[in-house]
Amino acid sequence: MAQRDGNIDNQEMWDNEEFVIDKVSRVGLDIKYASDRLKSSKRVAKVAIECCGLAFNYISDNLKEDKELCKILVGHLGTYLFFAPDSARDDYDIVMTAVKSEGSALRYASERLRKRKDVVMEAVRENGHSIFFASDPLRNDREVALAAVRSDGGALEFISNRLKDDLEIVSLAVGNNISRLQFASKRVQGILGDGA
Repeated sequence: MAQRDGNIDNQEMWDNEEFVIDKVSRVGLDIKYASDRLKSSKRVAKVAIECCGLAFNYISDNLKEDKELCKILVGHLGTYLFFAPDSARDDYDIVMTAVKSEGSALRYASERLRKRKDVVMEAVRENGHSIFFASDPLRNDREVALAAVRSDGGALEFISNRLKDDLEIVSLAVGNNISRLQFASKRVQGILGDGA
């Protein structure tokens, strides 16, 4: 038997719900030592994931479909959506929680949700570069592009060519970083480059 934290670890202890909850409330990843029965307990899984999002990787597969647990997971860090099942990546509430936490989580959302303007707007407000993961029609949407470059002028690189010719968008993106002008259309480069 191995010694851990002053306790002798054995199968019986790791099948005791109160013992495991105490452990995972302090070190969420300790769920990996729990019995299969307790890895299937929503109560144990919730405590572990609340402590450490990566504990999600060690819960039973049937719990990985649980919407509440998926929302806790992506609430930690939006890009943890990567670990969620396809059903969660296509769930509006879960994806919105993820992109509000971290806009770049949009990359793991389903194609259907990457086509939704409200989802993409939330993502680009948090991280302008996440426009890269939006559907082509939304990369060509003026309102989305404006929100993206307001968040991060470097998002200019990822908007549609048509919008790279929009003087207002490019001016906003360039701000006081003239190096971003390289992503604008030649016409706009000529206009703004003369004033630089």
